[in-house]
Amino acid sequence: MLKAGMRRPVRVNHEPVTQGKSLMSWYYHPDAGEARARLFSGEIDLVLIAEDAPVATGYPEFFFEGVRAISGRLDPKKTKAMVLLTVRPGSSYRDKRVSAVANCTYRVADGCGLKVIPAAYAWTQTLARNRLRGDSSSKARTGAFLYAASVWSAIANSRVPAEACQTDWTVKGTARLLTESALEAVREEREKRHFAGPFKGTVRVEPRIRNRLKIFLPNTAQDDPVRLNFEAVLDAARVESFWRTPEDWFRDGFDRYSTCFDLVFGDIPQIDVYRNRSLYTSPDPQPTNVPPPAVAVFTRLPEGTQDDRLILENLETLLFKGYDYAKENGLVYIPYPLAWARVREQRPELAALEASGKRGDWLDYMLANMLYTMISERFQPPPENAGPHLASPAHPYGFHEACARVGYMTIVQLASLRTFSNTILLRSDAGRAGRGAPAFASVRLLDKPEADVTVYCATDKPEAAELSRTELLFTPENYDIEQTVRIDPVTNAPAVFTYFMAGARSEDPGIDGRNDVRPIVLNYDEQVACTVCFDRDEVSPATGFTVRISASDRPADIVRADIRQDGLVSQERYLVPEYADGAMFRLHPTEEDYRRGEIQVNVRLSSTDLRFNGREIAHTFKLRKSNGNVLPDLRLVEPARDVPIKGPAFVSARAESDATTGVSRITLYLGQKGLLARHGTSCDAPVESGPPQSRLPAGAYQLWAEAETTNGTVIATRPQLLRVE
Repeated sequence: MLKAGMRRPVRVNHEPVTQGKSLMSWYYHPDAGEARARLFSGEIDLVLIAEDAPVATGYPEFFFEGVRAISGRLDPKKTKAMVLLTVRPGSSYRDKRVSAVANCTYRVADGCGLKVIPAAYAWTQTLARNRLRGDSSSKARTGAFLYAASVWSAIANSRVPAEACQTDWTVKGTARLLTESALEAVREEREKRHFAGPFKGTVRVEPRIRNRLKIFLPNTAQDDPVRLNFEAVLDAARVESFWRTPEDWFRDGFDRYSTCFDLVFGDIPQIDVYRNRSLYTSPDPQPTNVPPPAVAVFTRLPEGTQDDRLILENLETLLFKGYDYAKENGLVYIPYPLAWARVREQRPELAALEASGKRGDWLDYMLANMLYTMISERFQPPPENAGPHLASPAHPYGFHEACARVGYMTIVQLASLRTFSNTILLRSDAGRAGRGAPAFASVRLLDKPEADVTVYCATDKPEAAELSRTELLFTPENYDIEQTVRIDPVTNAPAVFTYFMAGARSEDPGIDGRNDVRPIVLNYDEQVACTVCFDRDEVSPATGFTVRISASDRPADIVRADIRQDGLVSQERYLVPEYADGAMFRLHPTEEDYRRGEIQVNVRLSSTDLRFNGREIAHTFKLRKSNGNVLPDLRLVEPARDVPIKGPAFVSARAESDATTGVSRITLYLGQKGLLARHGTSCDAPVESGPPQSRLPAGAYQLWAEAETTNGTVIATRPQLLRVE
């Protein structure tokens, strides 16, 4: 077609992907250097970029990366780039594969600023207009001819030359009809938007803007570089954090289901541990109505690899393994190896090994900033010499920011398949405002905009709050100078919970529509005493022993509630300002409680919200047992009562019950930590206060057991003191 239409010498090169199955792998693979040099030499007029359909639909983020990397290196003055929509010809014009691939292809092209040649729709037009059958014996040749005709129609903006319809596999009339299909496909589909709604991929942004981020890290290492750098990022962003790890379960019996976390992150082995519901939680986790945390998994670079070439050769394997793991388990994937490859391409000195044989601290900071971007949709500029010194004796100025910016752009681009280059940075030092003590929010922009930006400020309850300014104007000259908005309560209603919101409007598409949100409690008075309440005052085997505890007023920060029964803290629950419905906890009645017909519960509250801090609440629940049911005879038989143990030592516990009362399960507890639950009339478990198997160090421990019968009756033993000398 080119020879017939242009009537001058034409050279067409085909570059197959041989180093992997994606354009991304071909671009970064070291063996493709000669082909890349030929492509970027400037001697080519037009580059058509096509991806295999399974990769386009299954791994859209890395389809985008391949197109972005290739088109970004081309000189637009010498070489024009376009994306070719390709799908294997189907048997019906209703084939959904074309729409699925088009959804991704048009997003990728839009994100990279390229045009799409909708060649796959030419075969759909052919079938829809009965120009050929779907089971035609020449379907493969027809598909190739239609792709060529679509490319010609798109680049020449004209019909296919008549000379090109002289083929040896079909008659000229049929070929002319096929070229009509190609022309119609290009004319009708080229300008369509073949996607709707936000992009939902494995690499995605899940903004959860909080004054305090609640984080669970399935890693007990104290010197974990990702955690230390993430803490540095949060400190620079002035965001407080609430951390828990499996060590808190070993030490204090912290149940990860007792509070709602915003973020869980780790590599694949660590997330495997987190996903095991039998580890680091109570034997019977209570149901919760709060949204699940954003669980992010990342892939580390192979440790001890001194040659970057080996990493680049296996880059596709590293990325696709993590991508498949995240996709199979519904997780967010953080493409750290891809960001490292971008850093190495743009500034090789940032990816070079240090004298210690480790990679620079700024790369760990980049990974931490990518996690922060995923949870906040923001980039945090690091202060000078930011981050801990773990691998590098010195932190050259600008290294952290350069890496962090590459990580930010990687997450934002792959999460949206768009090119965003700016965002709002909102800082609020306190989430509470009272009479004479207003709250303040400071706003600025991340990058220099191309046009003036108006930031509109508001609250979701304008009748309860007054803003000193509702519009902020940022120009390319003052975009990085913070402008402050004062927030004053205007009602007398106690503790009004509201959101402060900032949204941008501009002619610059890189910042238009960007926003940030922060929660604030108005009319906060720390002298007012707040308490907790329960959803019911009576429990029984028929109604169950699970009770909801909630705050009387919405708290301004996390409130920890220690629930004490029989002189023992049996559980701890957390009340958070974002979800005011409360938390579930379970009562553990003893034989004496059944005899009295009531359960005494004491709740002690602790929080940075002084309205709750230090409060103690005593509450009595009525206890009823089923008529005619005999309570099980539950007892601790090991270790022996009042017999000290010389430690540190391995200690085992055993609880037994009679077999005539229908006991279905027995659970052993060490303080508030559930050790083990077994079905039957006995339960044996190792007594541990550290990673298994651990020796029990010197100290005093409270051991108790609980039995549950088939008819719902629950009975617990009184705590037994275990002394280790």
